[in-house]
Amino acid sequence: VFVSETNYLGQVKPSTNDIATYFTNNIQSFRIPERVVVNYVHFDPANTNYLAEAEKVMAANTNLQARIDSHYQERGTNNFRNAEGEVLSKEDAAKEIRAEFLEEESGKVAEEASRVFANEVFKFPDVKSENLFNVAKTMGYEVKESEAFTELDGPKEMEVPGEFARIAFGLSTEEPLASPIRGGEEGVFVITFNRRVASELPTLTNVWDEVAEEYKEFKTDEVLREAGRKLATEVEEGLAAGKHFSDIVKAAKLDPVVVPPFSRTTRSIPQIEEFGVSIEEFATAAFDLEPGNASGFRGAREGGYIVYLKKLSQVSEDRVASGLENYVEELRGSRLGIVNAAWMEHEDYLSGALAERQAAEQQRLQREAEEQAKIQAETTVDTSSSAN
Repeated sequence: VFVSETNYLGQVKPSTNDIATYFTNNIQSFRIPERVVVNYVHFDPANTNYLAEAEKVMAANTNLQARIDSHYQERGTNNFRNAEGEVLSKEDAAKEIRAEFLEEESGKVAEEASRVFANEVFKFPDVKSENLFNVAKTMGYEVKESEAFTELDGPKEMEVPGEFARIAFGLSTEEPLASPIRGGEEGVFVITFNRRVASELPTLTNVWDEVAEEYKEFKTDEVLREAGRKLATEVEEGLAAGKHFSDIVKAAKLDPVVVPPFSRTTRSIPQIEEFGVSIEEFATAAFDLEPGNASGFRGAREGGYIVYLKKLSQVSEDRVASGLENYVEELRGSRLGIVNAAWMEHEDYLSGALAERQAAEQQRLQREAEEQAKIQAETTVDTSSSAN
């Protein structure tokens, strides 16, 4: 039987004092990590100036329609659909493709603009944050300031490339500038260090919702486990009194889950997986029982469960033979894979050893050739001396 935590969510109604006490007792877990603030210039492909420039580039492309037609055929005519899943007409699909091309071209325009801007920023021998501000002012770009953000979460106010936060946290007053940070749809960011915000303990007012939610989860889990232990006791006493497991469970207004026969090596049991129960833990709990007994209450990802072992069945010889055949086949494939891997490793070793021997032989021949050349040169000199 599975006991869902959702059955107890409504039972937890914390008071203001409950939340305040929980916050006080767990204040370190709500500590705000160190954060960083950066200034940046964003080269956004969705910028109307870049889109206008991209339109000019596309308008000048005499091969554009042919590209659209080719793309339409390559992707497959049935792969262009509207929100309702209906196949688009060729004309509508062409509009969609053109919009994709425009977005791609606008990204290239933004990329080029960021490159020109960054070159101007980094051309000064003195690397300072002011360089970014001064160049932006000269070139007409807006410099924005980010919110303070953590390295783990990054800024929440804007869409940024995945490495944005990591790069930002590598900046300092001594090394304030970073190379352009390129993303896909996010565009390009040229950033400079502004300041660091030290780790701090928040006030309860600032994290009230977070604390309240965590407290509810904590208390719900507490109530769930208490209910689970109570149910386990009822099951144990009911079985001892000769009652059926399913009747005991139903009396607690829960539905017993019937699981098909399984072994220790069964890889999938859909009836329990839908509740977030680990198959390995479930099988271990079941096989640790004697028939007619039940386990204690065990926690799971979305609640908890109790296992009742109805009986242990001997597997028929036919099924053993069938299972053995499959097992042997799997084992054979596994062993073959190991052998092939070992053979490849041996071949790599031999090829490496052979290459080493060939290299050594080449070096030996080279040395002999050099020695012969040296002897020949000395002989020539001696002969010339004798003639003189």
